[in-house]
Amino acid sequence: MNCIFSGKDCFLDQPKWQKLSASLSFDTAGDVRRNEVTYEPLGPLESLESYWSRYHNIYYVLLSKVPPVTRVAYDIREDRKHGIAPDPSQVELLAQQAGRLRSECLAWYDGVVSGGAITPPVEVLSEDPNSPFVTIVKFSSPWIGSVYMGYWATMLILQEALNECQAGQERPYDEGNQELARKILRSLEHVGRGIMGPYRVGYALRVAYEFADLPLRIWVESILDEYTQQYAALSPETYPRLHGKSGPQLFRDAAGVRNGL
Repeated sequence: MNCIFSGKDCFLDQPKWQKLSASLSFDTAGDVRRNEVTYEPLGPLESLESYWSRYHNIYYVLLSKVPPVTRVAYDIREDRKHGIAPDPSQVELLAQQAGRLRSECLAWYDGVVSGGAITPPVEVLSEDPNSPFVTIVKFSSPWIGSVYMGYWATMLILQEALNECQAGQERPYDEGNQELARKILRSLEHVGRGIMGPYRVGYALRVAYEFADLPLRIWVESILDEYTQQYAALSPETYPRLHGKSGPQLFRDAAGVRNGL
């Protein structure tokens, strides 16, 4: 995860590690040298557990390809922020990298869901009185939910990278990105509970935060203090401060206004 946010290359994306990862994925290996992966349906004598293990390994193979995308996308975004026209060759490179990896992630998702390795989530009423959402997303297990959230976060990164490749004001993925971010935030109540909850949601939450509006950012930062008790990497201090105050301070201020304090 550090590589994704720092832009450093991940060792898992090196050829020898790609080959090892693919060999652990049984017949999903495909042509590792060309970074192509094929997906086979559930075999007649194969359990869902072993079937899922194949896709789980490929998930990390795909995740290891994200850092080169974030590195180039960040440079292009910073250039645009400062009114500098990005290098056309870098824009073209980013479009190719992000577009190809997005297609691979979509193929992975279609395979893992259509094959029955994981079941789709359902919507249920929130039980948290402080939740900004009436309904939340619930999964067959919190760990499966973590996979969904990670997939949505990765798609957010890739689609925002493709937005940066557009000329002018065109941003074709903005609406889809907002929906993905809300899915992640609506999953926190189920996936983020318990001792391991913060670990399960850390990556996706940090990505979704970048796409949330101010009220949702304040809400996110209000729960980071709780998460920090189990997972220090989710300290509010690692998130941008809003108006010079931390999220928890703003949330308490807003609650005081609502309660007439």
